[in-house]
Amino acid sequence: MRVTVVHSFYDDAVPSGENTVVRAQVEELSKTYTVELVQRRTEELIHEPGYKVRSAFYASGLGINRSIVDEVNASEPDIVHVHNTFPNIGTKWLKDLKVPHLTTLHNYRAICSNALLWRDGSACTDCPDKGPHHAVVHGCYRGSRVSTAPLALSTWRVGRDPLIRDAAAVIALNYDALRVFKSYFPDSNVLRLPNFGPVDAGAARCLNHERSGWLYIGRLTEEKNVTWLVRNAWELGEKLTLAGDGPLAQEVSSLASNTNGAVEYVGRRSESDVERLLTTARGIVIPSLWSEGVPTVALKALALGCPILISDTCGAAFELTRNGAGETFGVGVSGSLESAARSIAGNQRTYGDSARRLFEDDYSPAVWSGRMAEVIEQQVRSHRAAGEVRR
Repeated sequence: MRVTVVHSFYDDAVPSGENTVVRAQVEELSKTYTVELVQRRTEELIHEPGYKVRSAFYASGLGINRSIVDEVNASEPDIVHVHNTFPNIGTKWLKDLKVPHLTTLHNYRAICSNALLWRDGSACTDCPDKGPHHAVVHGCYRGSRVSTAPLALSTWRVGRDPLIRDAAAVIALNYDALRVFKSYFPDSNVLRLPNFGPVDAGAARCLNHERSGWLYIGRLTEEKNVTWLVRNAWELGEKLTLAGDGPLAQEVSSLASNTNGAVEYVGRRSESDVERLLTTARGIVIPSLWSEGVPTVALKALALGCPILISDTCGAAFELTRNGAGETFGVGVSGSLESAARSIAGNQRTYGDSARRLFEDDYSPAVWSGRMAEVIEQQVRSHRAAGEVRR
């Protein structure tokens, strides 16, 4: 069976969990199927004449990327798996696809211009509920009304976008996202199928119960709530190490330097450094304010027996901490972070073992492969059967 994966890669100069996930999925699928990756890369296109106009056209849903159509057809797929189409691919080409396609929604861009369902410090569903003009008014994409307009136009077509409307199955990453997408796309076949961790089963050799200190790894942005974490790091009871980069890097560095060593900011780290940090930290802290899906770093942590301490605002918070793999806390709830951290610190071995078991049960490559194979083969069978009936 032939599977074609379609993805617009974000600029690799900015770390992207989504890019990592797609590469890993292509590699995993290739163990079972003949897989072709049809891709566009922002860093390769951005300097071409007319790029901004062309990408805005695709982002708005008005334009057809003919080169993508040709490449997909040339790969002669039995099924197409679409990931990110923004900003280099668009979605209109899907209307003419002759084989079924799956759509994985890694974020909320299909209904929200900034992809977060979050604005000005709190959850926001103004666009899908009241109309996408709200995004333009607030300049939700990069603070620019002009840049937001094409995206707002694309979300105006909620329920009519072929990315969703014509999909054989729409894949959500957690139960919260499943609930949201089912509410806005009631006629679509929406399934929960979380990503898998990028650390293979051999990571069990790295399990370590002699751990200390807490760890934050990720983008330094407002919705990630990292400045709040630095200001409240004293509740953790041990040193907090922050690794990552982003718009708030300078502010985070300044705040950390004034904590008398309680917080250390180490900047962006390599993949090997990240794994080393995860094998020695007491737990990883995810303080996000927005309902992010299944953070790649959380899956790495589970694979390495590193418990998760996560804000209950995150969509996957309870999935990532179930069966004792970690604890949730309420941002701004007095004593909540401190109590959750103390629970993990007092039962390190139990939490660590539970984290690893959760990875093996729900987030390992083998589990994902089995679930994805069921989806692929069921949809291909259904498509072929429907074709036989029509003939």
